[in-house]
Amino acid sequence: MNTPSLTWKNNLPFSQKFEDIYFSHHGALEESHHVFINGNHIQERFQKATNFIIGELGFGTGLNFAVTCQEWESHSSSKANLEYIAIEKFPLKKSDLEKISSHWPKLKKYFSHLIKNYPLRISGFHHIQFSKNIQLTLIYADVLEALKGLNTEVDAWYLDGFAPPRNPEMWSEDVFKQVAQLTKAKGTFATYSAAGQVRRNLEASGFKLKKEKGFAKKREMLIGTLINKNENHRIKPWFDYPKLDFKKIEKKAVIIGGGLAGCWTAHALVNRGWKIDLIEQHESLAQEASGNRASILYPYIGLNWDKYHEFYTAGFAHSLRKFRQLKKDCSDFSWNECGLVQLAKNKDEKERFQKISKLSQLSEDYIQYLDKDSVSQVSGIDLKNAGLFFPHAGWLDPRQLCQLLIQSPLIKIHLNQKVDQIKKQEQNWQLLDGKGKSITESPIIILANAHAAENFLQIQDIPFNRVRGQITYLDEVNLDIQTQTILCGDKSFFALDQNHFDIGASFEPEETRSELLESSQQKNLTFLNKIFPKESISIPKKIKGRVAFRTTSEDRLPVVGPLFDTDIYKRDYAELHHGRPWDNYPKASYLPGMYLNLAHGSRGLTSCGLSAEWLAGYLNGESSFLNQSLVEALHPARFLIKKMKKAL
Repeated sequence: MNTPSLTWKNNLPFSQKFEDIYFSHHGALEESHHVFINGNHIQERFQKATNFIIGELGFGTGLNFAVTCQEWESHSSSKANLEYIAIEKFPLKKSDLEKISSHWPKLKKYFSHLIKNYPLRISGFHHIQFSKNIQLTLIYADVLEALKGLNTEVDAWYLDGFAPPRNPEMWSEDVFKQVAQLTKAKGTFATYSAAGQVRRNLEASGFKLKKEKGFAKKREMLIGTLINKNENHRIKPWFDYPKLDFKKIEKKAVIIGGGLAGCWTAHALVNRGWKIDLIEQHESLAQEASGNRASILYPYIGLNWDKYHEFYTAGFAHSLRKFRQLKKDCSDFSWNECGLVQLAKNKDEKERFQKISKLSQLSEDYIQYLDKDSVSQVSGIDLKNAGLFFPHAGWLDPRQLCQLLIQSPLIKIHLNQKVDQIKKQEQNWQLLDGKGKSITESPIIILANAHAAENFLQIQDIPFNRVRGQITYLDEVNLDIQTQTILCGDKSFFALDQNHFDIGASFEPEETRSELLESSQQKNLTFLNKIFPKESISIPKKIKGRVAFRTTSEDRLPVVGPLFDTDIYKRDYAELHHGRPWDNYPKASYLPGMYLNLAHGSRGLTSCGLSAEWLAGYLNGESSFLNQSLVEALHPARFLIKKMKKAL
């Protein structure tokens, strides 16, 4: 992860890389108001706004964000929503942010909340529900790369990178063309800079410019309005989602499935004021794959920074923030941030782990490579393996998590209700039981019921896999070891307390039996024997466990988003294999009101929360806070599109 190379001069933060201070010594707070608040006429626009989007190039110290939050609370309606999107290639360390924020005691409320929720320093999009009406998306990436990954329409831009001569990449014509494409018609910008190249690049991108008096000793600054909107298509039509106007939608939905995906989706929606009916076929929540007594918040391990690494790393960071907040709000919440070591099996894997730990997108507060001595020190066990250490990984009871997520009067839970069919009935979807009797109906339904969703005719063109997993419970067992750290290889081992341990889960895609199998227990115990000396283990003859079936997709990523209309897709995109330009194809068609949050596999604790938050935001008419490439990677139609592209 890029570091800011920060030093201190006269008690002010100074960037060694850009040879410039982070904020004016003439009065940073006053400059922020003069340039960005007044330059974009923020106060007047906040008074009229129902949903307002701000984009910032150069998050820096977070000062502009804190000032904007203060203005929003002072001038906006209590029902309005602010989305703040900021790009920063060199994010500050939390400790530096704490020190810097002390300069502005009047903004302590906002900085304290920002510091508490400050993301891990890992590349990508980080979404933070800052307050009920304020959302922050922090993007740690190169500015042009980040802008290309956005899909939104910004009302006002804060152009606040380091000075153009010192940071020319931030002020290039390519950057401003992307900014213009992401700006609403008649959207605005403001910047402290009045450099000639900046003026020319902004004008070439479609902005009408105006010079204003600069702050303090600066003679001029620039403000402007987008007058020439470029309507170039940014998204392939088959991956383009319809924009929903949440003001015209009754905020009410039915969710099928009471596991992690369903409960987290319900939670994300009620936080936005929605009313939810949660349908569960069992007599209690979290009975399928979400019903283990403990689940691991597990990072992704890959040699390349690809869609898997980006998605699961973002999901890890999102879940971690949520679990920490729940732990603070509920002292008996089972979240145990004990750390995790992925043990190297051999020399080749050891070398691979070393390379992974050096990926430029990651930082030491997320991942560390440890030699065997350090692994032994971290785990408290004399181990023979080197490995990767994730200090913020941990485990919790997913059943308890599900119960906490649905604690809202806006959620009505229906247990022992198995949905056998879904039919369209005028403007509503009708849910029917096995006898054809109506359970309920709703204009919006969300399928979050894992492999049970395969029974519905509407999703027959999405390939799912059902994988058996068996966990071994070692209860009241004499293990002469003292460790809280999760140890992983081809299985995982961790302690719930001094006398209760979990091993697993097995991965058995061809096995369909739901009862405990002795062969699976032995496979799990084999992993235990690999990492611990046999003389330290005394295993009873009869041991317990649990079997569950995880649902995965063909490409091992979740399936999240609106459900496509299969017949129209097959008609409109039948010629994709010819490789014609995008403009030759119509926009995608979807089944109105049907949405999916499925196929989280063994990483549900890592992926369900992020997926649910994105889906809830989409339904609520908010900007996407995921990189557009990830939105497409999760798209329910991706398998059908891939198939049609290969057609002969």
